[in-house]
Formats: sequence, C-alpha cells, structure tokens
Amino acid sequence: MLKNILPVAAIAAMVFGGAAFAGTTAVVPAAPAATTSATAPAATTMAAMTPTVTEGVIKSIGSKNLYVVLTNGNRYHFAKGFALSAFKVGEKVSVTWEWKDKRHAASAMTAV
Repeated sequence: MLKNILPVAAIAAMVFGGAAFAGTTAVVPAAPAATTSATAPAATTMAAMTPTVTEGVIKSIGSKNLYVVLTNGNRYHFAKGFALSAFKVGEKVSVTWEWKDKRHAASAMTAV
C-alpha cells in the first residue's frame, strides 16, 4: 500500500493542483499619471489637454510652411493664414500651443 501513495499523490497534485489558483484574480497596476512638458508630451487624449504657453527667442521662421523655431529647439506649426510676417528672427515671443498630430500646433504668438 505504501508503494501506491507516491504515484497517487503525484496524480492528485496534477489533477487538483490548478484548483488552488482558480480563485485568484490578476492585479493589473494602474497606469502612471500623465505629465506634460515641452520636450516629451504625454500620450493622453487631446480633449483632456489644455494649451501650453512657451516663451523664447525666435531662431528661424518658415514663412512658406508656417512654422517658427525657437532657441529651445522646438518647432511650432501655425494654421494656414497666420501672419508670421509680423515677427522677426531674434524677437522674444510667447507661443500658445498644444501637442497635436505628433507636433507642436501653435494657436497664437505674441511679442514679449
């Protein structure tokens, strides 16, 4: 009879071993809180984002493609019809922008 206990115990462990885990639930960690910055925008929905204002000095202006590059290295794109001709390289400005379509979409720019 003692010879049969080990094989029976092994079979019982295989058959009923999964039952010990049947009542457990997986714990999924919560996603980290989203943060925003000028260099690394958060991956959140656009409806939840508010416009960001960045001040800097104009390094270059792309009049044809409607963009401005500030000395911080970021390129800010403006909508068609925006009057970039009112600004000059070297001028200190304040740009209001949102992260949209993987780029800085500017909605306003004023001289500071």
